[in-house]
Amino acid sequence: MDRFPLFTLLALPTFFGPGIEAPLPAPKIEWQNDYAAAFQKAEAENKVVFLAVNMEGEAANDWLAEKLYRDKEIIQYSQHTINLIACTFPEENPEQKCSRFPGLTFGEVHEVDIQARKQVLKASADGQVIAPQHVFLDGQGKVLLSVPYLIGKDELIWCFVTAIHQLDPDSALKVPNSARPPKRLIMGDVFDPGQWGVDTRPLSEEELEATIKQLKGGLKGQERIDAFYRILTTQSPKAVDFVTKELKGRGFARAQERKMQAIDTIGKLSPPMFWECLEGGLMDGVTEVRNHTVVALEQLGSPDSVKALRKFFKKEKDPSVKKNFLRALGSAGSQDKSTRSLLLKAASSDKDPTLRNNAVLALAHHSGDAKVRAHLQACLEAEDLSLRQAAACAIAWSRDEDLAAGLRKAAENQEDGPWAESLQSCLEVLDGGNLAKIQSLVTDCCRDSIPRERFFGPVLGTVSR
Repeated sequence: MDRFPLFTLLALPTFFGPGIEAPLPAPKIEWQNDYAAAFQKAEAENKVVFLAVNMEGEAANDWLAEKLYRDKEIIQYSQHTINLIACTFPEENPEQKCSRFPGLTFGEVHEVDIQARKQVLKASADGQVIAPQHVFLDGQGKVLLSVPYLIGKDELIWCFVTAIHQLDPDSALKVPNSARPPKRLIMGDVFDPGQWGVDTRPLSEEELEATIKQLKGGLKGQERIDAFYRILTTQSPKAVDFVTKELKGRGFARAQERKMQAIDTIGKLSPPMFWECLEGGLMDGVTEVRNHTVVALEQLGSPDSVKALRKFFKKEKDPSVKKNFLRALGSAGSQDKSTRSLLLKAASSDKDPTLRNNAVLALAHHSGDAKVRAHLQACLEAEDLSLRQAAACAIAWSRDEDLAAGLRKAAENQEDGPWAESLQSCLEVLDGGNLAKIQSLVTDCCRDSIPRERFFGPVLGTVSR
């Protein structure tokens, strides 16, 4: 009887019996290899274009390429869009297959990057664009929404569904309860590095090591400040460790204003892992430093910071800081049931209206919970205008269409006045506007004194250093 080598049997089709069929290829995002053709296809099929901007050698970008883009749920959502990946590979053979993004050559990925820079992305004065960055567009190249820097799975899923609904309101896709708007969400535009006053591009691992070496080597004055700020956007334990030591050092101890500027910049631009740099600020003896620290932690929204936030929230005596703790807990503890209970209790107390309003706004990050939804809807009927405004802002912030129905109903028969104007601003956010449309309303009803630029956009005309 003829015999086949084992490797030959394994290669034979399935009719040779169970257990010997070749393994199926791993599922992956279907990346298009031609920029212009992708948009033509999207327009013809009335689909959204998903553009992912990536770079090699930086931790956040590597995690996205190697983990998130290979996640089964993300792949499923990507089947509803036309997908493009942009990345530069200056030292690779353009004809060679790209293992980082299977199905493409290095040259194809690089060409998408060139076209994306020309037609969509915004660059800094020296020509740098932010990577990672995710942009959702229609078939004519109009930006629907975008998110600069690192993005989580639940945030990216929210972006897929929301962008698809902008183009096709009748789509059967629904936002899962676990999904939520990204903290850096930009509606209708892309990130502009030139507005932030600092070098906003994350460093590669090699660049990070070189920058830290320069700083340890004794850089002085403005050169030292510039180098320090370049580290703040880089997803790396080395960056976190270095910045933590710097903030505790004599240089910042002697310059309180500069320390708060660094804290503010971490809040608006750093990856969530930088929360560790800020933990010491929660016990600072200066009220203003504690306040800036808590607001920065709110913007970072790291779940890992919840334990520290709860610990120092209990110890905090100053109401102006305590109200910001509630906001930080809402953001960082969005998946934490005990934090949600704490916020609901604070949101139900009229003892201090400012604390109550901030707790209500913090519930925006918990809108998938039935008790939270019921409380926000009830607050829309309150006598206190500021409480109604806080609830309306929370609903707008959540971008939850089911909750939005309550706002739309409230706006139907409203006469002109502060409440009608508040409802209009919140509805503009729910209809696709940026949170900047409710910034002044949030500032008033929550008594804010520190900008949240990560959420509302840069304060133009200021430099964060």
